[in-house]
Amino acid sequence: AFAEESRDVADALSVLGAALVRSNSFGEAEAISRQALTINLKLHGADDEAVAVSRKDLGALLCSTGRVSAGLAQLSEAAAFFTRHPSVEPRSAVIIRGAYGSCLTRARRFHEAEAELLRSYEDTLRLGDNPEWRAEAASRLATLYAAWNKPSEAMKFREATAPRGK
Repeated sequence: AFAEESRDVADALSVLGAALVRSNSFGEAEAISRQALTINLKLHGADDEAVAVSRKDLGALLCSTGRVSAGLAQLSEAAAFFTRHPSVEPRSAVIIRGAYGSCLTRARRFHEAEAELLRSYEDTLRLGDNPEWRAEAASRLATLYAAWNKPSEAMKFREATAPRGK
């Protein structure tokens, strides 16, 4: 536990958790992500963007380590925040919906995953088509359609991940 529980501490923990995930230190990343979520809940209550982002971090980690049900619980809460507050930071919503859709794909809940991932993809395009975000959103859709045994749809989104000519 930290002597000071501030937004800065929670933000630092979130960055550390992400770095631990990238280094495959999943147990430590989970503990750190849970601390960030706890601090954000204490500071802001459950209905806050910082809490939604912390839930996304933890949920995506849980899903990626095979704890899909636990991951979906966190990610569905995170996505619900942006449904209740559609005017809040749209880029956060894109990231959270993408993570939620990916976890739904892992759970083989394809119809729900498709809805989240298409919305994330369309929002990415609407927000200015950041090439990296567009490619990631398209890749998530390609993965969904491949798992769902829809090869023509998968190919369409695989082609969308290719760099565009200038």
